Amino acid sequence: MASYVFPSSLTSINSKAINKSNQPFIHIMLYDWQVGNKLDQDTSSIATKVAEYFIAIPETTIQEQYNHSWESNSDMTQFISGGIMKKLKGLGQRLGNFVLGDSTNGVESLAGYMLNDFVKQNYHGIDFRQFEFLFNMIPKSLAEANTIKSIMTSLKLHTTPTYGNGMFVEYPAIVQFVVYSGGESNTPLFRSQFCGVQSLGFNYSPSGFMRTFQDGTPVQIHMNLSLKELKKVSDTGI
Repeated sequence: MASYVFPSSLTSINSKAINKSNQPFIHIMLYDWQVGNKLDQDTSSIATKVAEYFIAIPETTIQEQYNHSWESNSDMTQFISGGIMKKLKGLGQRLGNFVLGDSTNGVESLAGYMLNDFVKQNYHGIDFRQFEFLFNMIPKSLAEANTIKSIMTSLKLHTTPTYGNGMFVEYPAIVQFVVYSGGESNTPLFRSQFCGVQSLGFNYSPSGFMRTFQDGTPVQIHMNLSLKELKKVSDTGI
């Protein structure tokens, strides 16, 4: 399994010394898709980690998003129980000899009334929770620039599906991540489940123009990573 660290000031971070760093960072772990079929089980013994990344986050956007679905419907019980026949009778008296069958808009315009549609919102559930990360990666040396290239190549490789004999497509890796600050995992912020990569993007000229090292590597790269959880979150998983 490959492990990548950026910047080099985080090189002391490993499985034994991870809590000794006071610099905020995110630990991103990629797992083989097989664990995605067993999300309702304890995945600690079956998960196969294919790569991991330790990336500092002093200038990183971290966004958590909940999307809920609500749908507008007319409450016909209110329409009927609201004395609609009585209202229509009074409306007819006000219209006088107005001919029934004219457009509803015409009736409303003449009478100065409109029918109450009694619309209300009904809840239709929550979408899968999403996370957005924007990494501002500025290498301070050619070695760090090479590390960034390795991180990008690895992420592109593992988050892209594999085409076998043309008939079947192998799923890409799935993601779990932990945000650390002050040497401890930042669980008060949120707790994430396994995620699929929704989008992965790179901006090689975030300052408006592209500058590179002698080998052509950009001196600054913005990496955008969008994740979507594989299971819908509930009040017990927040």
